[in-house]
Amino acid sequence: MSTDTALRTATAHAVAPLPAAQLLWRFDDETATTAWQGLHDQLMGGRSSGSVGFKSVGSPSLAYPDTPEAQPCGVFCGDVSLANGGGFASVRATLPHPVPVGRAQAVVLEACGFGRPFKLALHLHPEADGVQHQVVFQAPPHWALVRLRLSDFKPTRRGRTLPMAEVLSTDHIHQLGLLTTERVAGGFMLGLRAIWLV
Repeated sequence: MSTDTALRTATAHAVAPLPAAQLLWRFDDETATTAWQGLHDQLMGGRSSGSVGFKSVGSPSLAYPDTPEAQPCGVFCGDVSLANGGGFASVRATLPHPVPVGRAQAVVLEACGFGRPFKLALHLHPEADGVQHQVVFQAPPHWALVRLRLSDFKPTRRGRTLPMAEVLSTDHIHQLGLLTTERVAGGFMLGLRAIWLV
């Protein structure tokens, strides 16, 4: 079975999508969600807000339709405001140990979305202001495994795409980030159960 086929046919429920998958983050308890810290447009005078909260039992919108109860999950949610030139919300978490990219080909998220695109960021340095690689993704309105190819991640710094940066395959991931992508006012929500490197 190919990697793509395995990802399409895998059942979610926070089970590793492939035997060789490296777990980057699992949102299975409150401690795992409080480690995510907000970095919003308030740094530049904006008024957007966002955080990652823990749900021990999901609501119907964060549940599998064929199960009586939802499993624990993290929820990245908040409100984007365009006031004072703002328009984005983001959160970031430091991995317990740097994870080498090695021969990995993709990042896989077990996620549930609500019609709005987001960005996943891989930080190659422990410094908050270092280079990060970002990719835009959109999760379906039900729990699913979302595969993001490493070749699609773009190097950025301070919101600007860089013409040259570290090659992902030769580095380590120190931090993960989640960001809203569009300057569109209003609430947002993204459910997450786990993130793997595969």
